[in-house]
Amino acid sequence: MENARSVSKNWLLGLTVGGYATVSIALYCFGGALVSSGQFPSGKAQALLFLIPGLFVGLLDFVQIHSGDYFKYKPRERITWFALWLNATAIIGFCALFTLKGVLDGGGFYSFVPLILGILTASSFLLGIVVSVSNVLWILIAAKARIALVITVVVCLLPILWPAYRAGLFTRDAGRYATRQNRTIYLHPSGVSFQIPQDWLDWNAEFYNNLHLTHRELEGVRFGAGEWDSEYGEVVNSALPFEHCAAHVGGEGWGREGVSFGDLQLRTYVTDLSSAEILKRISGPASATAKRVSSQIVHDPVVRVSSGQEGQWQRAIIQYDLFYGDYGGRANIEFYLKPVGQYQLVLVFMGNVEKEKRQVLDSLTVPNSTKANELKPNSR
Repeated sequence: MENARSVSKNWLLGLTVGGYATVSIALYCFGGALVSSGQFPSGKAQALLFLIPGLFVGLLDFVQIHSGDYFKYKPRERITWFALWLNATAIIGFCALFTLKGVLDGGGFYSFVPLILGILTASSFLLGIVVSVSNVLWILIAAKARIALVITVVVCLLPILWPAYRAGLFTRDAGRYATRQNRTIYLHPSGVSFQIPQDWLDWNAEFYNNLHLTHRELEGVRFGAGEWDSEYGEVVNSALPFEHCAAHVGGEGWGREGVSFGDLQLRTYVTDLSSAEILKRISGPASATAKRVSSQIVHDPVVRVSSGQEGQWQRAIIQYDLFYGDYGGRANIEFYLKPVGQYQLVLVFMGNVEKEKRQVLDSLTVPNSTKANELKPNSR
């Protein structure tokens, strides 16, 4: 009986790890065709990241199954079986969501099936992780395996640190922020102001998701998400330290809050870097990032970087090609640099809406002097 149970546990372990591997390989080979035509194309290495949770869950299952062999301690059978089934159910449900998507796309009663299946999958995954981690930690504590316990705690914390970093929890507050009076945005510590288009203000009045001015609001828009904004965020973050960003505003929401790719997004930076350093970062790390995120060669060269003088501004442009399976285009990022007191003011336009860009540039007002003590975060 014990031998049969052991085989059953190992079978669940293989099913769980094999399920994650199957989904990862399928996404890599077929890309968005597995879900919908609007997703990422095939051949993207990011799809293989699905193997990471698979290996993590598989390791938890393995330790629970073979704890008696390696740690001379066996946890309660019911808890182990419960954890194994939860982990297997999560990936089975995830695979079922892909498999049944085309069948259940109709309305009526069947529209509730994907929702119920999604809730079951998510709850099984989260509960399975909690039960498995708790069970493994108890095994290591009871077996007095101190080194293994420390390693396990560190490994369990790593998946938490990355989302926390992406959420901006580790972003240093360098005293950059902005305030608003109607359409006018005031950048601190420079005192520079500019006006946003009325359409941006109308969007904010309805959706409240396109004006990010405080440090806390800026933490949430450091990285982009989805198509276009994800790549915009990576390239711009390679060019300028996000800690120096004083405002992020746009014609609509950023990342997953966006509804189209035809909008204009604007970041304003008040930075201590010189113009020479900024231009070097644009032509160096930012250009390299643009080459990396450019998904397909449409024109030669894929990435174009240029710079020059435009009136009172130094202007640099990065253009690169993107393709999302069923459509693509040329991404456009424009950097406008201008010295303001002891700082460099940098306006970064992501997108290509000339009328709105001109409206912002023409409305910009620079004070005669800037207050250096505004740089302190506690001066607000």
